[in-house]
Amino acid sequence: MIISHKYQFIFIHIYKNAGMFVSRFLKNLDPQAIDTVGHENTQKARQLLGEKVWNSYTKICVSRNSWDWQMSLLHFMKGLPSHHQHGIVKDMSVKQYLEWRKTDLHQQMEFIVDNDGKRMVDTIFRFEYLQQDILLFFLEKYKMDVSKYFPDKKINASQRNSDYTQYYDEETKQMIHDMHKPDIDFFQFTFT
Repeated sequence: MIISHKYQFIFIHIYKNAGMFVSRFLKNLDPQAIDTVGHENTQKARQLLGEKVWNSYTKICVSRNSWDWQMSLLHFMKGLPSHHQHGIVKDMSVKQYLEWRKTDLHQQMEFIVDNDGKRMVDTIFRFEYLQQDILLFFLEKYKMDVSKYFPDKKINASQRNSDYTQYYDEETKQMIHDMHKPDIDFFQFTFT
């Protein structure tokens, strides 16, 4: 999570959703921004920050297509021997990984909704259009062109083909649909 008192926003960092890129961008934009280096959900963030800050600041996050999200997670863990789950997934096929993932499954929306399923963030940037979404947000809200603050490269990216569709067959494509139906419905993701 990142908090900028200068611009009065809170960035909720959902893992493997370009969070490191966004964090670097936000720290370039506001060097005084506070980075908690964590993946706090909105309920925890609200508790940590207090009602006054929470209610007066703009809350932002990034969402990522569920099929792409799981391939990013898989390849990140496979490619990072120091990751605590590397030994578990390093030799798994996509299908084996998805079967295993069902035992420890999280939805992206868990990070941004309350206990009643009500959305607690104001703006959701889409991973697929991240830079455009950020540019538009800062232009509309702050009348600023923030393009010069973007990092030069991806950060913490998994080593894989960027076309996530190539990793799926009909069975595994359906598995993601079934596993992440709440996210797919909430964010209106499609397999494209």
